[in-house]
Amino acid sequence: MGGGISGIFGRSGAAARNVEHIGPQTRRRRTTPSETDTRQQAGRATSSSATQSAIFGESNRRSNNTGSASNAELSAMFRAENFTFATRVSGQKPSLYFASGGQENLNSSTSSGRLRQEHQKGPEITLSSAEQRHMFFESKADLRAAYQTLKGDKSMGALDDVFNNARTEPFHKAYHLEVSIINPSASSATGNLHVSSGRVDDRIEVRDSSEAMGIVSEIMNSSSGHIRRVGTGS
Repeated sequence: MGGGISGIFGRSGAAARNVEHIGPQTRRRRTTPSETDTRQQAGRATSSSATQSAIFGESNRRSNNTGSASNAELSAMFRAENFTFATRVSGQKPSLYFASGGQENLNSSTSSGRLRQEHQKGPEITLSSAEQRHMFFESKADLRAAYQTLKGDKSMGALDDVFNNARTEPFHKAYHLEVSIINPSASSATGNLHVSSGRVDDRIEVRDSSEAMGIVSEIMNSSSGHIRRVGTGS
């Protein structure tokens, strides 16, 4: 608009690992001093619908955006039930991934989004209408090999080979690669290879849609916040 899984990412599995909720229903847990700073940066601001409307309006566009979106479109995507997983660089706010229909549609949905709260070009909202493939790796070496293969060969055949030999559901501390399918019938079917800077953190959950929209509001209220769109033919 990152072999087979040893365990399916889900609410029950995450709960067993001291889940860190993004939302007003966050459960308090005892932390060590080294965890305190990281948890304080989990992006917990809330935003009323009135504030969101004031920021976005019916047709939101900012001068530094590469795209635009209505408040209705953003609200439809960035909902708790659409949350799939999060990645995080140590000491930074997490990047949150969403797909229409949630986790089970992660690799089939043609409507997905990402909230990158910290980015070198400023916080970013990504909205995608392209089908995505998400792959997860134990090591940087495996991630690098997959990236180099797909960078050199953008065919669906190459993507299928890599995808079928990778883990395709997120697991804790995984390295993440995301690929957009731009034109599946073309020799250059794929584009927009995205390697997450952080690693999957399955302790993070989004339990409240208003909290996700609060993060959207924070990004768009930032002087460098922007929207990026990924779609077929782009």
